[in-house]
Amino acid sequence: MTALSSTGAQSFWDAVEATCLAAVDLSRQVSSLLDRGCNADECTPLLEREKELLGRLGMQIQQVAGEEPDSQARKRRDRVLAQMKALIEQDDRNRRVLSRRGLSVNAGGRRRPHPRARARA
Repeated sequence: MTALSSTGAQSFWDAVEATCLAAVDLSRQVSSLLDRGCNADECTPLLEREKELLGRLGMQIQQVAGEEPDSQARKRRDRVLAQMKALIEQDDRNRRVLSRRGLSVNAGGRRRPHPRARARA
């Protein structure tokens, strides 16, 4: 983050990490609800909030795309990447549970056509 001072870079990564951790927390809350047998209506508000946070996280990451971070920012980036990996794994687990219950969740950029739609193509 060459354009930001070290204080600005610290604040930036604090915000990115907070957004990511909030999304991880929501995903874990969804998992907990699913483990207790909740229905889709109970999970939907949390999934919608998580989607908002993921959109914000994407916009934050775009701000530094293509820049070579200094060593301190690189450590923060790597920590956020580890959190994002945990988030993806948790979300994949949640999607599998929802799918087994016959519920489909829009996967954003990972959209796949419904099996019947693929059969017609």
